[in-house]
Amino acid sequence: EDGLLEEGFTLAREMLKPALYPEHYPTLNKLKAHQQSANALEAPFNKVPINVCFATPEDGIDHVGVEQQACNNCGDCVSGCNFNAKNTTRMNYLPDAWNHGAEIYCQANVRYLEKTDSGWRVFYQDMGTGAECFSAAPLFVEADLVILAAGTLGSNEILLRSQSRGLAISSQLGQHFT
Repeated sequence: EDGLLEEGFTLAREMLKPALYPEHYPTLNKLKAHQQSANALEAPFNKVPINVCFATPEDGIDHVGVEQQACNNCGDCVSGCNFNAKNTTRMNYLPDAWNHGAEIYCQANVRYLEKTDSGWRVFYQDMGTGAECFSAAPLFVEADLVILAAGTLGSNEILLRSQSRGLAISSQLGQHFT
């Protein structure tokens, strides 16, 4: 189990390319405050690697084929980088999945999953078409492999709806988080 976890961390590092805030970038007040706090507590201080590109790739294209710029310290990291410097699902995982043959559906509200003899059936509602206002039957796609990544609450919600329709799910689903 530890080996699998370590392999996951290694793959994430390769994909997200975490880096330390560079010494040649402007000094950040927050970073200075953390260092002062560590010094006052006589504790070690270390910068934490973050998933931001601090140097534009040589040809301007990152390792998964997406145009990427270096961080310009605009401060919009949390609300969404407008300069494609932050390594995120949109900048890394989705393009890589697309490059390897994944189909990506936008504006689709997944309702539930169903196991089939040959794989999976994903039932969804097409959003933004007006159909979501009516009680139309959901559409579906079939796949050999499905990766459910709707966040903590979204994934639980989809799996609980799937469970209510007969999908075998652990009784621990939705337990022990706040």
